[in-house]
Amino acid sequence: MLLGIELITETTLSLIPGHIFRLELYNDDVLLPLSVGTDTYNYNGNILPHKKVAATGRRATYELGTGLKMLEAEDTKPVPVLEKELSDLKLRIKNNKVLDQAEIKTYFSLRIHNSNETKDILLARPDVHVYWDGRGDFSIPLNGLL
Repeated sequence: MLLGIELITETTLSLIPGHIFRLELYNDDVLLPLSVGTDTYNYNGNILPHKKVAATGRRATYELGTGLKMLEAEDTKPVPVLEKELSDLKLRIKNNKVLDQAEIKTYFSLRIHNSNETKDILLARPDVHVYWDGRGDFSIPLNGLL
């Protein structure tokens, strides 16, 4: 199966130069190297609600260019994941913008793209477990969400 995950804003998110978001997929605590996605923001601006701020599978840097355009991260680049890995799969979010567990649940949802479908999952849902691993470092078990 091909799997890609995007971090979606639920409220307006203010950014300044140097804000970085890193998304990683782990199977049984082993990093899936192709899944690493890094989004680096080098501008002052706002990302509006329901827009992508980060995604798995690619690296991107954003500069504020000329002209009017919607500020949003690039699409995910789906990576291969074996069906047997799905039960132990977790997403790790590392960033230097949203440091608190309550904030990450308020600010974001996940957009999960797999071979068959795309679905949005609010992190504020009671059945979604978001674990605080340190300042700006969170892990989310994906079993039951895929």
